[in-house]
Amino acid sequence: FNGERVIENDPVAGAILDDTYIAGGTLKSVGTVDGTAPSDDVTFKAGEQVVLEVGFTVAAGASFHALIDADACAPLEVATPRAVAIPTRPLVEVNETKEVAQPEMTIRPNPFTAQSKIDLNLPEGDVVNIAIMDQTGRLVRMLAQDQWMDAGTHTLEMTGSQLPGGILYIRIVTSKTQLVKKAILIKDGNRPSLGN
Repeated sequence: FNGERVIENDPVAGAILDDTYIAGGTLKSVGTVDGTAPSDDVTFKAGEQVVLEVGFTVAAGASFHALIDADACAPLEVATPRAVAIPTRPLVEVNETKEVAQPEMTIRPNPFTAQSKIDLNLPEGDVVNIAIMDQTGRLVRMLAQDQWMDAGTHTLEMTGSQLPGGILYIRIVTSKTQLVKKAILIKDGNRPSLGN
């Protein structure tokens, strides 16, 4: 599944079903991983970013993983589909829909060697935390901690000499959402092989 994919609660179970959800671009969710199934294990795998919106919850006993994987849009084997009975309910008319604007993040250049910029576009002012993590999820550096940022575009710099080479994850958390994007820092010791 390329592009953006939104994962919501299953209408019968009232929660996100035990499965792996994949998107080549962005994967968003506001659902619930409730841990009631015998092997509740939910995995989100996205090629660019995973956005967990306000209201997303993982109950005690449930297992949840979110991964950024460049191969997320590769063809996959399809498991046998599950039949789900959906009870009929009266229709409810909705007169107004409110689209909630989400923050956006761009990393440029990416991959980078010496320096890269993070452009963060906030639709409204908010308290922001920006962390750089290595591929194991260990915090490497905080770029902003409980910092108020006005609505608009903000540019922050990452200096390669202060970071470990390889895959890094930039995690931005606001009061309403969080974004995670992958960045690659190429240092002399970790240049990609050309296959010679």
